[in-house]
Amino acid sequence: MKKLYFIYTIPDFYNALYKPVMYREFERKDDLIVRFTADTSLLQETLANNVIPSKTTKQRLFGFAKCAEADGADCIVVGCTAINTATKEISQMLETPMFSIDEPMIQAVLADGHKKIAVLSHTPINAGTIKRRLLAEDPGLTVDLYPVEGAKEAFEKGDMDELRALLKKGAENIPEGYDCIVCGHISAEDTDFSRISVPVYRTGEYAIKAINRSLKG
Repeated sequence: MKKLYFIYTIPDFYNALYKPVMYREFERKDDLIVRFTADTSLLQETLANNVIPSKTTKQRLFGFAKCAEADGADCIVVGCTAINTATKEISQMLETPMFSIDEPMIQAVLADGHKKIAVLSHTPINAGTIKRRLLAEDPGLTVDLYPVEGAKEAFEKGDMDELRALLKKGAENIPEGYDCIVCGHISAEDTDFSRISVPVYRTGEYAIKAINRSLKG
């Protein structure tokens, strides 16, 4: 029996983020136990510190990760991009595979050799944290942010049809010249990007692949 742990920063993210994407992949499997931790202070403290995870935030996240590891976790996923730098740092202190929800996508973008990247997201914060991780890996990249007006409000009220319509329009309005578009938030997962001529990288798609690899390892 495998164990998959998700660490979230807001309890509501179970319904807003896990259920629309991860639930359909990982729930109701006879050979998998899925468990959750949520701590609002991880996000609140990070936002209060200019979106930089503090020492206390890192210590708290490390504690959650070690508890999951002690319980026999086969994979630990942190579902908040705001603390992606802390997750990257702490993952190197564990024996269990642990990564931020956006990390597999970031590594895929880098592996594919893209140099000029547009980041589409429903808020500047999410887009900015993806940009931060990309530039930490390769400072020579060009990474521009395209937060979508009105998308944050649609996400907060749970109107996913409106959110996807806004993200679709936002992506179609990104100027030409980019190598790819990166979705800065998992809420964009089911958006129709069929009219986009460059590759579009989705958070959930790559996270699911990475989770499955870890569970099989």
